[in-house]
Amino acid sequence: MQASTSVHTAARTAPRPSDRAPVPPHPAARVHFAVGALGLLSIVALAALGKVLTAAGCPLPLPLTTLLLSAFAGEAASRVRGSAGIDPPAEVPLALGMILLGAQVDGDVVAGIGLAGLALLAVHWTVVLGLFHALGRIGVLPRRTAGLLATGLCGCGLSAVTASARGDPRAPASARSLAVAASLLAGIIGFAAMPPLARLVGLDARQVARWAGLAMPTTAEAVLVAAAHSPEAFRLAGAWRFVVNALQGVPIVVYLAQFSPATPEAGRGRLRRTVGPVFARLPAFTWGLAAFGALALSGAFAPAEKARLGRLVSWAFLTALAGVGYRTRVRPMLAAGPWALLAALLGWGLGAAALLALVVWTGSW
Repeated sequence: MQASTSVHTAARTAPRPSDRAPVPPHPAARVHFAVGALGLLSIVALAALGKVLTAAGCPLPLPLTTLLLSAFAGEAASRVRGSAGIDPPAEVPLALGMILLGAQVDGDVVAGIGLAGLALLAVHWTVVLGLFHALGRIGVLPRRTAGLLATGLCGCGLSAVTASARGDPRAPASARSLAVAASLLAGIIGFAAMPPLARLVGLDARQVARWAGLAMPTTAEAVLVAAAHSPEAFRLAGAWRFVVNALQGVPIVVYLAQFSPATPEAGRGRLRRTVGPVFARLPAFTWGLAAFGALALSGAFAPAEKARLGRLVSWAFLTALAGVGYRTRVRPMLAAGPWALLAALLGWGLGAAALLALVVWTGSW
């Protein structure tokens, strides 16, 4: 009886959960946050330095200057003891830029894209997916690797690669690494090659925005290529990337329908099994982009506000580009084999060339 009374007394005097002192964050979490913040500051500084060098007379375009500068800084940092662990979170400015890009969406521009623009997007996706399907069928690339490459290099980029790989547990890590490396390299190559090719062919602002907005696997480079041409091309490229990112679930569904594992659950069809993981794993910025795009279409942003947000988008994408350059390493990109990477870039290049021919043929509609 006495023991029972003691237990009840202890229960009454025990502190309630709300009375307990808060648990301090784990030291490792604080260190991780500090390193991430330092990495973010480093790529912001690299982007600012790129602007300074361009203003001082560097002959290269600002984004290319920033990319090369950050790649050199990242390679140098990887060889310095104690600084190799700094991993700039390039996803942070990229997500910010993607979300705010939705504010640049214009109702007239989206209406101008229309069914003809969606048809052009469908043709480009069909060509790229078909090319990589053929590379898989003839044995140049493993079929799963070719499928992951297709989802990224059709213009949907790293988010589509990540979503496809997460929905397919059998996808080898080497295939995912190759798809990520190929998407980054294709973005760098396209970023360097598209502006002079556009001038050589004589593309106008609408055509530049259409080509870069659809062919580039990375939104940052696509928007910066268009911004280097003209403000109109920048605005139009934002609309094209809005459409591409809003519909990126389609190539992911195509991949998962072909490679996602079967499920024993009764009554669950193949379409439901593939579409479900897409919406569950789409990156958060996709929804933010859609939300800001809807606000822009409803007239929530005045022209002056769009201009200010446009400058912030350019800064965010320039910082994200610095993060991409800082992370770029040649040796890991060749881990899956130089021939596999060469085949991936060749497939993307053929798709981009076919798209350029269509853009020239269709003119400025």
